Amino acid sequence: MKWSTFMLGVLIVVAAIMYPALPDVVVSHWGFNEPDGWLPKRLFIPVLVGTAVVIQLLVSGIFWLRTPERYSNIPNKGYWLAPERAEATWQRTGVFADATMVLTHGVMLLVLHLSAQMSGAPVLFPIPLALANWMFLGTILLLCVALPAWFFISFRLPSEERARIRREKRKRGPR
Repeated sequence: MKWSTFMLGVLIVVAAIMYPALPDVVVSHWGFNEPDGWLPKRLFIPVLVGTAVVIQLLVSGIFWLRTPERYSNIPNKGYWLAPERAEATWQRTGVFADATMVLTHGVMLLVLHLSAQMSGAPVLFPIPLALANWMFLGTILLLCVALPAWFFISFRLPSEERARIRREKRKRGPR
């Protein structure tokens, strides 16, 4: 979880640096064309950063506690969580969790940046709202489509194991 911890640190530092420059009320939500939600900055920053910290702690805790096999939702878990592969499998799932958290913290940074920009605070580089919407869509596609696909493909049975299972089924014959 080293990259996501780094991104969380970046989010915390950026939020701390931006806090004094934010107006008392900041844009907290926006539609495709304009802002449609506001919060006092004294609530916005703690909620944004607090949410990122809680999510990071929950995901890290899952890997620290090593979820029992019966609660794991890894494809082909009988194969991948066999004693000789369990440690490597946990390390591999940690990579997926880290990538998911990096993207999540990236979204939080984008929200912070756009909220500051739309609230009139100075930002290093302004992002047009249309581009921001595409950035959000792209991140959601990565989180909801690309990462799960990568996960399921990574935990396919190796070809020699699939071949062994097919041979065993042929030996048993039709049921």
